[in-house]
Amino acid sequence: GLVPQRIRSKEVCPVPVMCVCIMLVLSGFAAVAAVTPRVAVFGGSGFIGSRVCQTLVDAGCDVVSLSRTGEAPAWASEERWCGRVEWRQSDLLSDRHPPLGHIDGAVSCVGNMRPSPRWESGSFFGLHWDYEAMVRENGLATDRSAAAARRAGASRFVYLSASSAHQFAYGGALMGYVDGKEAGEEAVRQRFGDAAACAVGPSLVLGGGRYAGLQQAYRALVDVPLVRAQTRLFKALKSGVSTGWVPQDAVGEVALTPPSEVGEVARAVCACLLGTVGEARFPSLG
Repeated sequence: GLVPQRIRSKEVCPVPVMCVCIMLVLSGFAAVAAVTPRVAVFGGSGFIGSRVCQTLVDAGCDVVSLSRTGEAPAWASEERWCGRVEWRQSDLLSDRHPPLGHIDGAVSCVGNMRPSPRWESGSFFGLHWDYEAMVRENGLATDRSAAAARRAGASRFVYLSASSAHQFAYGGALMGYVDGKEAGEEAVRQRFGDAAACAVGPSLVLGGGRYAGLQQAYRALVDVPLVRAQTRLFKALKSGVSTGWVPQDAVGEVALTPPSEVGEVARAVCACLLGTVGEARFPSLG
């Protein structure tokens, strides 16, 4: 079969995380098409994870969400689909055997790039990112979620990572986030193999009512042919010089990359996991 590839930012495709994902989909759950797939979503209470839960429910799956709070997000508490999700509490950094039961597949939306609550003098406005904490919460947590999913019977695993451009640009203070995401990708690959693992790496994710005005203004500014052409030309020119494409250049590329809409990201994740889900089955999640 096809070997899953990384899903990159909007530079690759106008609808990056949908077009490529559908091409990468394998048979997935074809063997269990006659029954309802049971899917675990690690980090299912979060901004993206909750939309993944909603999309999976709308696609006809039984869904169990595992998160530190074990609760549905406030925005979804009155939604009908929310009552069809099993909301369970589990901290992957302390619980090696989260309450899963048998599952057919899993998604990890676990991740953290928040600054440390500890003030550090001499840093950027006192902000400090703890390298070890970010490696644990992005890498180790993903490894444990993949291990738990494999023990519970999952045949396929999708990991929400970050685009390669973002990883390159986030060096320095956020190196723990970058190293953690890369470690998470490798852990999933080791647990499930190339044929049953997929990493989705969107650009900046907005939508779902989050910074709605900013999203519209940002997209209007950068999602135009002239800006996309300028970014590609600059990258081609820089690749031919001795210094090459450096992290400082990647920061500019990331800044000029159109954001990914959270509903599109959720649909892409589910397409990678299920393979049989058509776009017509999804309601608008914007």
